[in-house]
Amino acid sequence: MEQPFTRREIILLPAVIVVVLLSRLPWISVDYEMDYGLDEDGYRVVNIARAMAQHGYTYFSSRSMGFPVHEYLVALTPAKTSAIFSNGMTTVFSCIATLFFALILRHFRIRQYLLLTLAFAMTPAVYISSVTTIDFMFALAFMLGGTYFILNSRLVIAGIFLGLAIGCRITSGAILLPLVLWMLMDRGGGGGGGGGGGG
Repeated sequence: MEQPFTRREIILLPAVIVVVLLSRLPWISVDYEMDYGLDEDGYRVVNIARAMAQHGYTYFSSRSMGFPVHEYLVALTPAKTSAIFSNGMTTVFSCIATLFFALILRHFRIRQYLLLTLAFAMTPAVYISSVTTIDFMFALAFMLGGTYFILNSRLVIAGIFLGLAIGCRITSGAILLPLVLWMLMDRGGGGGGGGGGGG
């Protein structure tokens, strides 16, 4: 059972998310129409999204296995023609991933979980992936969301989140194994915990 948030957490947790958001804003776009990032896959997604929009949103894959959730999110929004919107959408999902990461740490009563959350958000791989048109942050946000809801026994919501994660990036399905093992272990035990709370 989740403990109620303290007054300090109610202030500090949103503050951490705002810091993460602000740290990304200067890098969302240099050229407001063309700069989708250094990863060429981002440009493949944008080109496919434009083609999908021109063909009545019939699905086309930008790469071999397909990344339909991300590709449709780009196709159905101004992201297909605006780099700042597309990269900004990635930034928003990086903030969502950061929030769920914090909530998972809090669930396990990890001490100084807000500092660890900030460290996670500023990890170079996470930071760089947060400001370009690529699916990593979308998949990560949905995976962490699914994990959080499983920890709180909200299995239907968890299933939706994990399905969306796999739709963003099929390799996200690998997380199902540890989550299923967690549910089996949790059913026989009394739930997870440990450490102390606090920010």
